[in-house]
Amino acid sequence: MKKLLTFSIVVFYSLPLAAGDLEFDAEQFVVDYLSARTATQQPNATSVDIEHYLSFLAEDVGYQHLPYNDDDSRNPDGKSDMREGMTYYLGKNKSFSAELVNFTNGFNVVAIQYKGVHEYQREGEALTVEDYSALDVLELENGKVTVIREYLK
Repeated sequence: MKKLLTFSIVVFYSLPLAAGDLEFDAEQFVVDYLSARTATQQPNATSVDIEHYLSFLAEDVGYQHLPYNDDDSRNPDGKSDMREGMTYYLGKNKSFSAELVNFTNGFNVVAIQYKGVHEYQREGEALTVEDYSALDVLELENGKVTVIREYLK
C-alpha cells in the first residue's frame, strides 16, 4: 500500500512538469516551419526537403492561396495533393528567400508574417523577380498544421 501511495504522489507531482515539457513553443515552431518551407523553394531543393516540410502537416490539410485557390476545406488527400503540387515546381526557382517579420499565436492558430524575394523563369518567358510580403495563417491540431491560409501582396 505504501508503494502505491508513493507511486501516486510521484505521478501526481510529475504531471505539471510533464505538461510543461509538452507545451507548444510557438517561436521554435515558426522558425522550423518557415525554414522547412523556404528549403522547398530553393533551386537545389529535393524531395527530401518536400517531405520534411510535409512532416509539419496533417494528412487532411486544407490549403487556401488567394486568388489561385479559394477553398480552405480540409481534404482527405490534402498532404498528398500538396506533395504532388510541390513536386511539379521542385527546382524551378532561380532563387527564393523568406525573412520572418513577425508572428503571433493563440488558441489553435499561428500567424506568420514574412517578406521575401522570389526569382523564377517560366518556359518561353523572361526572368521574373517578385518582392513580396506574406501572411500565413496556420490552424493546428495535435501539433500538426490542419489548414493553411496564404495571403500575398
